[in-house]
Amino acid sequence: MSISAAFQTRARAIDHLGRGQIADTPTAVSELWKNSYDAYARNVALHIFDGVPPLAGIYDDGCGMSLSDLQEKWLVVGTESKVGKNVPPEEMFGLSPRVRLGEKGIGRLSAAFLSPVTLIVTKKIRRPYAALLVDWRFFENPFLLISDVHFPLAEFGGLDEFPGIINRLTEGMKSNLADADVRTRDAWERFAELERRKSPEETTTEERILAVPSDLHLTWDHVLPWWRLLQANPDSDKHGTALFCFDCNNELRSWTYQGLDNPDIEATRGRMRETLVNFVDPYDVAKNDFSYELVSHQGDRVFAAVSSQDAFTLEELRECEHCIEGEFDKNGVFSGRVKAFGRDRGEMIVPPSELLSSSGREYVGPFKFRLATIEFDKKNTTHSDEQFETIQAKLDSYGGICLYRDGLRVLPYGRADGDLFLLEERRTKHAGREFFSYRRCCGGIFISAENNPNLKDKAGREGLVANKARRTFERLVINLLMTVARKYFGSDSDIRKSELPGIQQQRQLMAKEAEKARKRTRSVYKKAFRRVAPRMSEAEKQARALQAELQHAGDSAEREQLLRLKKELDALEALKGELRLPVRPSRSGITDDDYRRYRDAYVEFCTILSSMKSRMAFFEASGLLGSPREVLFKKIQSNEARLSSFISKKLQRIDRLTGDIASHWRGLGEEDRKAYRKRALPVFERFDEDGRFESASSELDADFSKLQTVFQQKYDPIVDGLEQLAEHIRLGDAFQAIDERNQQLEEKMEMLHSVAQLGITVEIIGHELEALESQVRRNLDAMPREVRNLRTYREVREAHNALVDRLRFLSPLKKNSYRNKLEITGLEVEEYVRRFFGGIFNAEHIDFAATDAFRAMTIVDLPSRIYPTFINLVNNALYWVGQKSRRIIRLDYRDEKIFVSDSGPGVDEDDVEHLFQMFFTRRHNGRGIGLYLCRENLRAAGYDIRYAGKDDPHILEGANFIIERRRR
Repeated sequence: MSISAAFQTRARAIDHLGRGQIADTPTAVSELWKNSYDAYARNVALHIFDGVPPLAGIYDDGCGMSLSDLQEKWLVVGTESKVGKNVPPEEMFGLSPRVRLGEKGIGRLSAAFLSPVTLIVTKKIRRPYAALLVDWRFFENPFLLISDVHFPLAEFGGLDEFPGIINRLTEGMKSNLADADVRTRDAWERFAELERRKSPEETTTEERILAVPSDLHLTWDHVLPWWRLLQANPDSDKHGTALFCFDCNNELRSWTYQGLDNPDIEATRGRMRETLVNFVDPYDVAKNDFSYELVSHQGDRVFAAVSSQDAFTLEELRECEHCIEGEFDKNGVFSGRVKAFGRDRGEMIVPPSELLSSSGREYVGPFKFRLATIEFDKKNTTHSDEQFETIQAKLDSYGGICLYRDGLRVLPYGRADGDLFLLEERRTKHAGREFFSYRRCCGGIFISAENNPNLKDKAGREGLVANKARRTFERLVINLLMTVARKYFGSDSDIRKSELPGIQQQRQLMAKEAEKARKRTRSVYKKAFRRVAPRMSEAEKQARALQAELQHAGDSAEREQLLRLKKELDALEALKGELRLPVRPSRSGITDDDYRRYRDAYVEFCTILSSMKSRMAFFEASGLLGSPREVLFKKIQSNEARLSSFISKKLQRIDRLTGDIASHWRGLGEEDRKAYRKRALPVFERFDEDGRFESASSELDADFSKLQTVFQQKYDPIVDGLEQLAEHIRLGDAFQAIDERNQQLEEKMEMLHSVAQLGITVEIIGHELEALESQVRRNLDAMPREVRNLRTYREVREAHNALVDRLRFLSPLKKNSYRNKLEITGLEVEEYVRRFFGGIFNAEHIDFAATDAFRAMTIVDLPSRIYPTFINLVNNALYWVGQKSRRIIRLDYRDEKIFVSDSGPGVDEDDVEHLFQMFFTRRHNGRGIGLYLCRENLRAAGYDIRYAGKDDPHILEGANFIIERRRR
């Protein structure tokens, strides 16, 4: 007897195809983004929202789906909807044709990896909105068949109907349990019994499904990013898809944690960044029509953690000092160009190291290759310091060699665990010779499904299938990398050996010249200051005296008197230019107090002059100095003559300097012309004696190369400088701007080292302090009664308690101390500050108080952020009011703004813009961290802090800081 039977599919087959086939969360997100790409979206975004539970949304502006599409395609596993079908032009939205990436029909199941519940809301052109709700936990039941599970769908007209639709969908989903037939009911009971045996304390899957809230905790805030995406689309009929993930997994949740310094969380975030950045080929400008981003919502703080703008561009790749670009043909021969040490080295051809198959499963078709990197050691680079630091920072965040198929990245290549070409393994054997380091490179390999059908993905999207074609592909690229490393870049390279000494010498020379220029700038400024500053007091006196005389001169003033006053005013106006100093360089050798005295006096001098010019203009317009037309014409002549005189002096100076420069370099040139002959003649004479031609020829070439390098380093900079001057580039200003930045970076680095050492010290002694405090407390408590009654004991105990209180006040600074947001009143802040600084307030006679308005206001946030903010601000105020006899600190609240004010000297106007920069300080032995941390803490809490401007209320005459809620 023979019979036939069909396969029956259990529900958990979906679980195996979804979560079971996906390596990790970044890969799951990547799969869903690919669906958006296939749907001809221009934009896709993953938004992750904090809350209980946290939610995520993947939004795109692709072609969307209708209700029938959801039912007949999305819910059909292994659908043929993408196989061999052309996309209608109206669903391409004017974009170039894209190679379809998803043809297995299972990529959508990646959503199961992200959360247990998925809500799809979608809109197709000329169709209503459609929605589908799926709880993937149904597929965990091993006793159910796929046909036992039915998920609810709905169709609706607009997003305003959305809340009611969600409620109906959740009720429909739960009806799978409530309205189950006998066999299905039995399957759930058997599954529940199985779960209870394994985990008696845990709720069952059925109970968790029934506990799903009817509204999924979805609000308009979760829909808003998609709505904005749709509104930004120029098409009149909106289209796209939103996929909401309810109770998203731990890897997505990690983006909702604020301020946590947790290595596991940072590793999770880092892995997602390096997986999702470079999602599409960033080097193909013609096809770069797909944007992506990952956005984190942490309370009021919203930031893009990953963006298509982060990736290297083709222009940035080609700016690197080492670069290879070319293509492998069907025979495995690489043809391309190489740039090494900033110079184009021309075309190169690298044949394969073996004979390749031209057909069959081993065949590897043509593909493109791009790679760029920089030197490891800054002293060897041809880049400027600023370029080197910029490129290095971007490589640290987004470096890696990616593999792209038809414009989209193949995972995991480009991540640290995706070193397809074994760069790091070879570096362990000989780092100098092999040169390339995986994380120090950018670029990629670019294949197509049409030319390379044998390079296939694994089922779980964990890289290429390890077949013969892949191994051939690897060997081709490895052979290229080893060849160019040995010929151009690595320690065995003749180019490196010849270039490196010159580069290092050039950088040393540049550093010396920069230091000379720096010293000259400081010297010029210091001399100018010493020449000008003593004259400011006398100039100000002259101006005030002239101002007084001019103010007393009324409408009846004599013409001769007014002409004399005008002449004196013109003389002071000319003096203003002489008293103006150049821009103050860093570390000028002039103290801040001396500089500010000069600056304030000069500003006052200019203000007086401006006032007098207005007064004199009144007299001139009144005709008291003659015909206004004649006065204006004389002014034109006078100003023209003064400017002409200034220009003539400068031109004479330029002529003298250019003559001196030309004469100096002509002299050097005459000497340098003789240098080669001086070296060559002894070699020629030795040849006459020994007849060794090859040795003599080699030595002559070596001398030529050395002198050529020396002369290039000597003459190129002066020519380049003159060319820049000819192009009207102001080298002095450019150098000073760069030098100022370098000085700031050096100062910041010094401070960072100090802060790092401080952090290490605190970390080391923190646990010891806690243990010692506990030991002291126990021993004090164990003292005999008669000892505890002594006054000395009570003083020791009080001192110990005070020390413990000080340590306890620091507990909010520990990032793990408080994690729940609380309502903090102004009164609680005042009491906290008063307890912390109470002894200092009394000892230093500080009048500290808060207004009733401040006490009544509330802030909802982490105490670990809010309390340290006010401690920092009051601590700053304590330092500055200590310099005054009137010592007042006030906390106030007006017009929804918090004020922290003091009666100190206030902040100098030049310092206001730098106040919240890390390491900026005017305090003796200050670190410059407090105000920076205040700003960062408040930003995380949804607030901004600034220094009060002229138009703001000033509670006290000193410093006034304003805290206000950030505007959205």
